[in-house]
Amino acid sequence: MDDIIYNKKSWLRRYKKNREQIQRLRDKVEFFEERIGSTPSANYSGMPKGSVHKTQVDLVDDKLELEERIKSLEQSGKEIRREILNVIDELNDVRYADVLEGLFIDLLSVYELAEYMGYSERHILTLYKTALEFVVIPSVDG
Repeated sequence: MDDIIYNKKSWLRRYKKNREQIQRLRDKVEFFEERIGSTPSANYSGMPKGSVHKTQVDLVDDKLELEERIKSLEQSGKEIRREILNVIDELNDVRYADVLEGLFIDLLSVYELAEYMGYSERHILTLYKTALEFVVIPSVDG
């Protein structure tokens, strides 16, 4: 039973992981943009240098590649989000659906969700535990 619950949590966490990956790449894009603005052009003097540095062209290419990866992750994130919402929408109790959507789609903390729903954090955790028992994940339950 513990393995099933663990697998359900992992399946539901895919959207959060996707968002974290996108944010990580956006941070890298920002870093490359800063470097592009401060990196000198390539040295064509023919004089040897002590180390190899990326040129502005290299940095721009890296940035464009990161942006393509972000687009791809955003597209898969939409698909993951839709899969999770479809499963959540199958729950018979709206409270369970609200808890799972709040935690796994809206990415709220238990505290934030408790504030939003007007419940205690302990009650949110109880609803969460019960919701995990009732949720039917395609790759886990069927």
